[in-house]
Amino acid sequence: MITYRRLFFVLLVLIAGQSSSAVASGLSCDISAAVKLSDPTMVAPQGSRAEFQIFWHIATQIEDIADASSRANTISDISATQKLVDGYYVNPLLGGPLTYWPDRPAKCALNKKMRTTDSTATCKAEQQKMRQTRGEGDDRNSQFKALVRAFKVLDLTAEQSRGKQIMGEMILDNSEVTYSTESDQLTLSKLPRTVCVLADAGKLAANDMMIYQEPVPQSRVGSFLWVPRKEGQKVEPGADPKAYKIPENARIFPMLRQAFDRAGVPLGKMFPNFRVWNRRSPALVNDLAQMPEIGGFNFEGGASILAEKQKKLEMYAEGISWILQKTKKNVSVLMPGYWPGEGVVDPGDIDTLPVRTRDFVLELDRRISEKMGLSDRQHAICTGRMIFIPASYGRPMHVKTLPSRRNGQFAGTVTGQIQMLAELRTQLCGD
Repeated sequence: MITYRRLFFVLLVLIAGQSSSAVASGLSCDISAAVKLSDPTMVAPQGSRAEFQIFWHIATQIEDIADASSRANTISDISATQKLVDGYYVNPLLGGPLTYWPDRPAKCALNKKMRTTDSTATCKAEQQKMRQTRGEGDDRNSQFKALVRAFKVLDLTAEQSRGKQIMGEMILDNSEVTYSTESDQLTLSKLPRTVCVLADAGKLAANDMMIYQEPVPQSRVGSFLWVPRKEGQKVEPGADPKAYKIPENARIFPMLRQAFDRAGVPLGKMFPNFRVWNRRSPALVNDLAQMPEIGGFNFEGGASILAEKQKKLEMYAEGISWILQKTKKNVSVLMPGYWPGEGVVDPGDIDTLPVRTRDFVLELDRRISEKMGLSDRQHAICTGRMIFIPASYGRPMHVKTLPSRRNGQFAGTVTGQIQMLAELRTQLCGD
């Protein structure tokens, strides 16, 4: 997985460990918060049209949505964009400078890799001053309240009832899920962060969950969930965590489903995250595709791959084409923002993002279609099984949510990319 996601993960690990602040923030991750939620798999998706799906990514920099209720133009923009999406991808951040901060300076929207220690400290201090001035409380409390408002503005409960899917993101973590050698079972000890926030802030459960592990960083901080690769085996002393991670350790998926079922917590279908595609991948995907717990497969990459990693682009095209041809499962593509350079992006360059994201989608489609043996007039991505997700994180800066248009063109925002993708969908796949 690309570097800036690994760094984003490290921040999430630290945040996840701050359980002592849960009571102060009003956010409870006790299992009881989710046991009465309706099973999301009972809600039928919005049909299976011969065109790709678009999901709205809700993670970093949610201020534009959270504070939209008093801004008619913003509400109009949101409503117009909602009509174009088929679902929502929720990965709620609960700490750090990307939590609620209405007037965040551009330097404080830089990816973690791009920030120095001094700039990080300065951003934290400025954000804390803002919270004190506004009476926002700590960052966890402030962000949770903003998420409640954002979910209300988007009316996610009603959107889900209308068949729009809610996809969450889960980092499998031993502070939330534990393994017993004696019973060879997993146990849910508390709600994972996304499950918790959706339950507490939105009173809903996700239809799908993109799930992954970060073996090296997690093993360093002691949060990696070690599960033997076969029943009856034990974890080898000093073992490489990469050998025990999902999706390769495929038995974890049904074990996880059973743990949620025993706790009475709805989980939805799981989307394993694939970082590589090699000669062993087809057999693994084939095994996973037979599991009823698996709803599809996730790949991560956008404009940066097209610009910097042609080998990864080819690898993804190979994997996606195989999945579309050999299985009946869905494929989601999480697309981080990307701008060339290492610092704050010049305002004049921000709106180049939709064009470069479009180029990536077209090139991915071309390669997949070629591998599937389609004619020049056919497009492999024009299937209800493909899901494109313009992400709100990125490099060197994270991506703002709104506006969708600026100066007569698609803006370099999450919603700008959504509207670009909707236009492209009509051009490639028809009405």
